[in-house]
Amino acid sequence: MLTRNKSFHIILLLLLFSSIISSETRILEISNIRINPGENKIPMDGGSFLTWNNNNVSVNGVNIFESGNENIVNVIINPQKTKPEAVIITENSQNTLNYSFQLLKDDQISFIHSLEKEYDGTLPKLLFTKNNLLMLLPETQHVTIFDSNGSLSGEFDLFEEISWSHEKKILTASDKNDYLFLLGMESANLTKNHNVSLFSLIENPELIINLPLSMPYFFSISSKNIYAIIGTNSKSNSITQTPVLILLDQNYKLLNQPVELKKLPKNISWFKDELILIYKDHLMIYSTDNQTSKHEIKFEQKIFPLDIITYNESIFVISALEIGVGKNGNFYQSMFLLEYDTDFNTITFHPLLHGSFNRVKYFSNQGNTFYLQLDDYFIQYEILK
Repeated sequence: MLTRNKSFHIILLLLLFSSIISSETRILEISNIRINPGENKIPMDGGSFLTWNNNNVSVNGVNIFESGNENIVNVIINPQKTKPEAVIITENSQNTLNYSFQLLKDDQISFIHSLEKEYDGTLPKLLFTKNNLLMLLPETQHVTIFDSNGSLSGEFDLFEEISWSHEKKILTASDKNDYLFLLGMESANLTKNHNVSLFSLIENPELIINLPLSMPYFFSISSKNIYAIIGTNSKSNSITQTPVLILLDQNYKLLNQPVELKKLPKNISWFKDELILIYKDHLMIYSTDNQTSKHEIKFEQKIFPLDIITYNESIFVISALEIGVGKNGNFYQSMFLLEYDTDFNTITFHPLLHGSFNRVKYFSNQGNTFYLQLDDYFIQYEILK
């Protein structure tokens, strides 16, 4: 894993010294743990770690679930809990036509749901809210709600049209009061504008507004309840899509007319009243205090953004220098943090690890701690600023 790639090492050193470096920011490697092949590690509140593979789930080394003749395909934790709470998704090793969902809560495992697998379908999206567990099926725009004990409390279709399509999406975001909102996509017809709708989900999905988009890509809500929605729409019923930014106020009214973008960003993040759009070679900042005035900051090197952390007046972007496909599948080349200091309006590159990695997962906790799982290593970092 820790083999060095000389050319990328040189590029990172040049970027490091050519950037305007903030001497106040340091990135510390706190721990570096070797894990077994096929193992997945998830940090939890309170310093605990949940570990799982195809056959079992453990917390801090104590085994809590054996799958028997089932294969574990994913584990989704409740990030709001310090005591382990999670949904374990399994499939039968002999009959892979169904998914089974088990709830881990209070050290007990209980079956909560079974779902038939669709050809070319994806795993459903599972989301813990303040009082419920949500299961979202983007392909049919179906929402299933379980209470905190895993009992079924409701099922809803966001639209009357329920035809299956892997092109459909459901996006989620929470406001400052932890109320959940959904962006649903009525059909897979990309020539159809007003194909995306915003729903609130306080108890049941409730339609708020229909939006002039064919497909949604990003959805985020600021601390002042400004809704940022980025998607695409079609001009003149053409399949060619135009990226668009839509901003809604707390009363779901347009702050201004939708803004056409040159291209879709790779990620977005709110910082106070500013919306940050991250691209491979620059970031764009939209200020909602001044009717979406904007300015652009270019990078000295193209990056491949993976996740965003905001901490102490800076935005940090977990990035790779290159993502590609090799003989062993996808690879990620040389990991680093890009820092945008909002006080000084500067960009700094912080190298993390050099080398090529086939499996990369990232976990950003609230505050200044984040984790990377790179192949068979699990690494904890701390930002000091």
